[in-house]
Order: sequence, then C-alpha cells, then structure tokens
Amino acid sequence: MVSVLLKSVPIAISKPRGIAYNNKYQFIVDNITAKIYLFDKNGKLLKSFPVIGTALGDLTFNGKYLLSADSTAEKIYIQDIEGVLVKTISVTGKSPTAFTAIGKNYLITDSTANKVLLIDSDGNELRRYNKITDTPRGMEYDGRNVLYVDKIATTYMIISQKAVKLKKVLTALQFSEGIAADNKNIMITEAAGETLNYFSK
Repeated sequence: MVSVLLKSVPIAISKPRGIAYNNKYQFIVDNITAKIYLFDKNGKLLKSFPVIGTALGDLTFNGKYLLSADSTAEKIYIQDIEGVLVKTISVTGKSPTAFTAIGKNYLITDSTANKVLLIDSDGNELRRYNKITDTPRGMEYDGRNVLYVDKIATTYMIISQKAVKLKKVLTALQFSEGIAADNKNIMITEAAGETLNYFSK
C-alpha cells in the first residue's frame, strides 16, 4: 500500500532531523543550530530551546514528556515541553539513532549491533529483535503499530514476542529523517527540502 502525500509545510529549520508530536504541537530537532523547535499545525514557529548533550537524533513524546536520543553519549533525555531536563536514561545499545515510547517501555535501535531493543524506563534491556532496515532515522508508535523511517523507505512494523515483521511499505522521501503520527496522518521531516510532509495512513 502506498500512502498519499497530502501536503508539505515549509519549516524554518536548516537541517530538520527528529520529530515528535503531542496532539497539539510538533517538536523538531535542527542539526545545524542544535536546538529543538516548537511549531503549530500550520508550521508557525512558536519557540525553541537547546538540545541536551549531543541529542541531535530522534525525538518522541510519551504522553507527558518529550524524549530525545543522544547517539554519542548513548542516552535518552526526558524533558518537559519547556526543555527542562527531568530524567536521563543510559541505554544498553550502541549509537541509538531511532526510538519510540510503547507504554512504559521504549523501542530503540542499536546501530552497532544492527538490532532493535526493547528497554524499560530505566534502560534495562527486555528483548532484542533483528533490525529490518540499514539506515534507521526515526520511529513512532501510533497505538497499533510501530512506524519506522530510514533514508530509503518508510515502513510499518509489527512487534510480536518473537520478531519484528515488516507489514507494508509507504511512500518515502529522498532524505527522510524523522517520523511522527496522529490518528489520521503520518508526518515525516525531510532534510533536503526543509519541509514537514503529511502522508495519509
């Protein structure tokens, strides 16, 4: 199944990377300025705050807090929507480039071992899966499936007790970077076009 591109919204970011959505605002990392920018649904910039550490990778929202991945320090930072640090999680995997919250746990890539790890809220590994793409950029759990984006393709994943299985391939952009979703749409940042792109589910 191929998703339809609904619209592309220009965003005032030089190199957009990870994205998170909290049903009201989009949070997007800029790799050039090392800041997280807050946008409304129309792409209007509302505010920004510096990233913590070198967290220039993926973002996710767990229902209350914003989380950012630091692939260099191998940590996940939990912060409020003002950018204030609440908690730091040290992860067991190496070079985490993509992750998402699933209930109280997190699914995170281990780029060195080429695996996907399920970890608890303290960073302890619960399960290890084989990764299905080579260039992970972002993940998002939409309440049913895990959406997984790399630079080449965007996919749905089914997470079972034994394996990660590919469900279907969606339309991808040339330089997909981050992914978020609401009930109807999938949002993907594109580094080359400096845009936020909305696809149908």
